[in-house]
Amino acid sequence: MTYSESLAYVSSLAPRGWRLGLDRMTEFINRAGLADYVSGEGKPRYFHVAGTNGKGSTTAMLQAILAELGEPSGSFFSPYVVDPRERVQFGREMISEQSFLEIVEFLKPIEQAMEETEFAGVTEFELKTALAFEFWRRKDCKHVALEVGLGGKLDATNVVQPAVSIVVSIGLDHVKILGNTHAEIAAEKAGILKAGIPGIIGRVSPEAMSAIQARADAVGAPLWRMDHEIQLESRENSALVTTPA
Repeated sequence: MTYSESLAYVSSLAPRGWRLGLDRMTEFINRAGLADYVSGEGKPRYFHVAGTNGKGSTTAMLQAILAELGEPSGSFFSPYVVDPRERVQFGREMISEQSFLEIVEFLKPIEQAMEETEFAGVTEFELKTALAFEFWRRKDCKHVALEVGLGGKLDATNVVQPAVSIVVSIGLDHVKILGNTHAEIAAEKAGILKAGIPGIIGRVSPEAMSAIQARADAVGAPLWRMDHEIQLESRENSALVTTPA
């Protein structure tokens, strides 16, 4: 398989659409031997980022911070701008064409076998997400900035057990899929909150915050809210994060 052929294969899954849900993705990563890698028990530590606006730039800022730590780190962006390899990165570099095609070759027979099951094969986004997990596993990443694809609760990335869950903002996006109100959309995006895992929440409307708080209370996720538990102070052109006493 060449790199061009691997791209063509991945693109051939696009007509399947999003097909939101975690059962199929969970089965896929189990078959690929990646279940332990997303469980939070070992490496890497995932920084899971959802939101309407700003989630891409937040992920990029996290990527820069993690890269500066000097430890192996990865990042995942959705969507890409110019090159499909932008989605999956190591440090500040895109996945190589060789690594991309090798991992597609690894995942392709697993995906094809699932076509004969009740799951009817995986989607393009699910395959790209699994590709990222396998790439970071091979790179022995210790940290990953992971951007949600669509929504949160039923997004393929939500199979991870993160170190931190982040909801940057809430607006009216993908209303045909996520809901018609800020509260409905916030409930979907807050689906990335997990029991005992800190959730960082950006500036959102009271309606959205109510839905996010409801999810946090239901699962037992402590929240750090912008302008509440988190205060930003500008001092000589540098931002400091403080928490109230």
